[in-house]
Amino acid sequence: MIFMDNLSFLENKIYETIIKYNLISSKQTVLLALSGGADSTALLIILKKLSGIIDFKIYAVHINHMLRGADADADEKRCIQLCKELEVICYKRKIDVLNYSKLNNLSVEQAGRDLRYKELFLLKDELNADSIATAHHYDDNVETILMRCVRGTGIDGLCGIDIKRKDGIIRPLLYIKKTEITTYLDKNKITYCIDKTNYENEYFRNKIRNLIIPNLTKIKPDFGDIIIRLCNQAKITIDKINKELSYYKNHIIINDGTAKINIDMLYCANRYIKPYIIRYMIDEIKSLINIEKKNIDSILSMPVSNTIWSIDLPGDIVAKREYEFLIIERIKCDNVTEKSFKYPIIYGNENIIRQSGIKILLEKVESFEKKYSSTYEKYIDYDKIKGNIFIRNRQSGDKIYPIGLKGSTSVKKYYINNKVPKQQRDNILLLCDEENIIWIIGYALSDKYKVDEGTKNILKISAKSL
Repeated sequence: MIFMDNLSFLENKIYETIIKYNLISSKQTVLLALSGGADSTALLIILKKLSGIIDFKIYAVHINHMLRGADADADEKRCIQLCKELEVICYKRKIDVLNYSKLNNLSVEQAGRDLRYKELFLLKDELNADSIATAHHYDDNVETILMRCVRGTGIDGLCGIDIKRKDGIIRPLLYIKKTEITTYLDKNKITYCIDKTNYENEYFRNKIRNLIIPNLTKIKPDFGDIIIRLCNQAKITIDKINKELSYYKNHIIINDGTAKINIDMLYCANRYIKPYIIRYMIDEIKSLINIEKKNIDSILSMPVSNTIWSIDLPGDIVAKREYEFLIIERIKCDNVTEKSFKYPIIYGNENIIRQSGIKILLEKVESFEKKYSSTYEKYIDYDKIKGNIFIRNRQSGDKIYPIGLKGSTSVKKYYINNKVPKQQRDNILLLCDEENIIWIIGYALSDKYKVDEGTKNILKISAKSL
């Protein structure tokens, strides 16, 4: 173990983890997700200390989920105060989780997660940061794996939480237990926020954390370690599967809502890799949401001698064989979300878009706090608008100039890079003028319209559910 004399035992463990897994390098910029709870508070304090050793810059962002009223506001103030004491710049964001969950028919848990990561990646781009540090720890990993087992999972689900993701998410505390974190804070007399809802058993994760795991630990005290050993074995297996899968990916043809592979290549593949080939094809066309093992099995169980067949899958997908090819195809439904629409937006009025269940309000304001924004409320330079403003759905070839990104990117590529679920992309509204996309509502704001030192007139844009 690497040991620095000026660091505590826990600080040394985290330093070693960062070096071993190359989580943070010299001259990089790290954005830390700060809730104010024990885990993120400890991570902020330790990373601030390590920033002087490794030589990296750190920012923090606190995201208020608008679910706990005065308690949430108090957490926000505590985070701002802590960052002030540590001389770390702290950004504030508000996300309307309940509103988003209703608009997208999601659970509050999933809606919160989606919006939280959306805001983190938007700010990461604005700051041109190299990574986003979250405070997931050992106990979180155990909970996640157990949750997946209860819901039903494959080998990949047993791999748990990644310590470092390709999109820049890093988890320096992943091998640290919760008791180590609270002991560190108590020993150093560091206060932190307590979210009372963590002790309520309304949400699935809380039931696993507060009810299931304590009972399993009574039966088997090293239960957590057993789960993590299973996780490590699963990672070894999935690495081998992914290496083999890469060969088949090169032989899958993706084009215009279809994915196809030579049927003989599929049938000749090893039995364990076949489901992963089909899952990959489905995910490329739409998404794996609502796709179960029985759906994959139904495809693989079709007789080899049948050269023409078709199976309907969840999510408007069809799997079919046409002679020498297996084809996964997205069904083109004739519904309102797939039809092109465009509605003019009037200043000063509540513009109701009934088919999308949303209303838009544009109003001029004198000023706004640059560090403060929310997912469904943005501010732009009024004088940069070209002609009239419209709301429309996405069209082929759409592009945007997101704040923090040099130049433009296609809307499709933006959705992919920001992990927007495929089934939601056609339902996301675009606010546009006569020339460009101003705002992907709930996501990216265009750099072309941002408020700067030359701005004279500010336009506030609000989007709310009906």
